[in-house]
Amino acid sequence: MEQREVSMDPAQKDAFDSLFRRHGFTQTQFVKLWKLGVLKTYQKGEEIVTEGQMAESIVLLLDGEAEQLVSGNQVMRLHDGAVAGATEYLKEKRPTATSEASTTEEQLEAAHLKDGKFISTVRTVSPVVHALCWNRDSLRSLSSRNPAMEFPLSALLS
Repeated sequence: MEQREVSMDPAQKDAFDSLFRRHGFTQTQFVKLWKLGVLKTYQKGEEIVTEGQMAESIVLLLDGEAEQLVSGNQVMRLHDGAVAGATEYLKEKRPTATSEASTTEEQLEAAHLKDGKFISTVRTVSPVVHALCWNRDSLRSLSSRNPAMEFPLSALLS
């Protein structure tokens, strides 16, 4: 089946080419996922997620750097493609196949959850950080309506 080009603005095209394509998203799937999310801009020092906070969203860093802190101590530096808040979602949606992960991809799950709460804080260190945020229930609904998205979504978030 031939895949037709989908209209994307420059920011969408950049995100698709740099983060989403490698996880197996088609352009159509990407645009659906993009429209479901909310783009947020964070300034240096802002907390993207906070330790102990209830996790209702999944956050994908599009550009910029952040640090992961546990009890106030830095445990990891996070870059483009890092994800916070996906652990609970992924427990419900395990992929049926495995893929090899690069060093960057192994660090994607930035803020793990326990009992639905973040166990770490993610704070920006770049002057500006752009992130795409999704409501977990909305993602579940999208993937149940579009079963072909389950594998690339799990690959992106794991």
